[in-house]
Amino acid sequence: MMARALAISGLATLGLTGCAPAPEPVGFSVAKIDRMDDELLNLVVQTDSESQSDQLDQYAACVAARYTLVTGYGFTRHIRTNRTNSGGTYRADAVYSITPTLPAGSRTLDAEVIAQNCAELGIPSS
Repeated sequence: MMARALAISGLATLGLTGCAPAPEPVGFSVAKIDRMDDELLNLVVQTDSESQSDQLDQYAACVAARYTLVTGYGFTRHIRTNRTNSGGTYRADAVYSITPTLPAGSRTLDAEVIAQNCAELGIPSS
C-alpha cells in the first residue's frame, strides 16, 4: 500500500494525474537507453513536436517504468532530467535508479503502477 501511495504521489509530481486523458502521444521516440551500472539507468527521449515537448518528462517516466519491469525490477526513482532543444528536436536526458525492492527517498515510483497509469493515459512506454 505504501508503494502505491508513493507511486501516486510520484505521478502527481510528474503531472500525470487528472481526469482528462493525455493528448495523443505522437512523435515521441527513445534516442538512447544506457544501463550505467546495476541500479542506474540513463535514457534520452525526444520529440520533434513543440506542442508535445512539455510531455517529455512523462514519457521518460513511462519508458523508465517499462524498462524497470522488463529487467525484473519493481521500483524506480527519478534522479534528474536535463532538457534541451536543438534545431526543433526537444530532448529529455533522464537518470533513474532501478531496484528490485523499495528504495529510500521521496521520488520513489512503483514501476508497475506507473506503467499501468501510462497505458491508461495513452502515454507510450517504448
